[in-house]
Amino acid sequence: MNSVRNEETLVSLLLEAAAKHADKVALFNAEGKGTSYGTLQTNVEELVKQLAQSGFESDDVVAVILPDGSLMVQVILGCMQHCVCAPLNPEYSQSEFEQYLLALKATIILTDQTISRAVHQAGVALNIPIVTLTDTDDNLILSPLCSPLPKTNSQVLPNDTALLLFSSGTTAVPKLIPLAHHSIGITAKTIGEHLTLTSQDNTACVMPMFHVHGLIGSVFSTLISGGSVLCFSKFCETQFLNALARKEITWYTAVPAVHQIVLDAHQRNPDTLSSHQLRFVRSSSSPLSPDKMSALESVLGVPVIEAYGMTECCHQLASNALPPDIRKQGSVGRATNCTITILDEDGDRIDSPGISGQIAVSGGGVTSGYLNNVQSDIGEFGLLTGDIGHFDEDGSLFITGRLKEIVNRGGEKISPAEVDLQLVAHPDVKSAACFGAAHETLGEVLIGAVVSCANTELTEADVKNFVSLRVARHKVPDHIVFVNEIPTTLTGKPQRGVLAERFSKAHIDEINSSSSEMEVLVASIWKSVLSADSIGLE
Repeated sequence: MNSVRNEETLVSLLLEAAAKHADKVALFNAEGKGTSYGTLQTNVEELVKQLAQSGFESDDVVAVILPDGSLMVQVILGCMQHCVCAPLNPEYSQSEFEQYLLALKATIILTDQTISRAVHQAGVALNIPIVTLTDTDDNLILSPLCSPLPKTNSQVLPNDTALLLFSSGTTAVPKLIPLAHHSIGITAKTIGEHLTLTSQDNTACVMPMFHVHGLIGSVFSTLISGGSVLCFSKFCETQFLNALARKEITWYTAVPAVHQIVLDAHQRNPDTLSSHQLRFVRSSSSPLSPDKMSALESVLGVPVIEAYGMTECCHQLASNALPPDIRKQGSVGRATNCTITILDEDGDRIDSPGISGQIAVSGGGVTSGYLNNVQSDIGEFGLLTGDIGHFDEDGSLFITGRLKEIVNRGGEKISPAEVDLQLVAHPDVKSAACFGAAHETLGEVLIGAVVSCANTELTEADVKNFVSLRVARHKVPDHIVFVNEIPTTLTGKPQRGVLAERFSKAHIDEINSSSSEMEVLVASIWKSVLSADSIGLE
């Protein structure tokens, strides 16, 4: 692991951990098979050697398409320490692979012997060599590799790109984000120190390893701390709950959907989680409602730490702290090793607490820009995140929504994410997501998609009445639709656009028809009473 110059990068931090804990298990799977730090280092160095001998250089892009697991971690580490590593979701279709491989300008595709038809066809269609990896008795062999190429002895430097990742948000065209060696190292170390991780801590990686939450927030932060990582080939509820019951892990980080699995398991059988060795739980990637946080803390008996992250910043920007330090429900905590600024509509800094604006971030973990012809929203105060939020008097950050998701209802601006939290506060609501839809007279209206708890008879009126007691009148959803599940990204963000496409037209036709007639009637009465020529809808 020595191809990167010895500065505080992920490589140097892993070297330190491997030197201290050579015989300790670094990675293990649900069946108990483990890979020690010493073997991890050997395998990574062997992969680097094989890539170097084939003439690949620091700017060559290796598309890694593997299932999650111990092998995935080792391959990512080996590739990113000699080339540019671009892990992709192995469940993509052929057309998706072609789209992403073209955007990456991939030099080779690295996969295993269970290569899918979609991967094979995409590689053939784009004329990209496919390299398969064989794992035999902890010996990792890449075959076939290209014929040796002329070597230039190019050295990987701390500012060079280590990972190329696509944004995990809800935009139609994912952004291609380069993350530098030093940025990954800084962020992984910050997370580990913030959570006081030591070699005695073990985690289960329940998030995809082709995203920063799983790779940096869970795996890398644990490895540089000398701990062990339980790697699933694919998230399995039973294996995860068994790991908790067997006291194999001391912490985990996940999206709210995984935390809900824990709550559901407890509801089915309170004894399921009566025995564990967790000392805290971390939540990130999408908001965790205060009610769900309280329930999770009650069930597990440990603090739940909510954090704020994004791919462009190597994952973590802010986080609540472990007790006895300050920890606030509804807040994502304070900035961690970066500077967060709240900006008004003119791009000027807001210094007063409690006033919301767009969030900008700067610091060592922030990307230098996007690569696929997407404008890098980087200004005077750093990267413009597109998120809306505010600080309180203590400097704790509260996220209230996304700039592009704001619904303009008759001139009143509504953040769907803010109303989401009010919907899930209802005891019979399991999950919810709001979205905007076009309206003839108001411009837009707000619709709430709700997943109700089992064995409940929740009605639209029940939900609206509940929310009306908690928010201003214009924020109460105009319509409630009941669904079996909320579509989300792999990192747990609600896909509001999918909901809008699925439900808007049928329900908006109904709202347009009924509400416009009522509005015309009420407006005509007020015009008559006030002898006014016109009356606004609000």
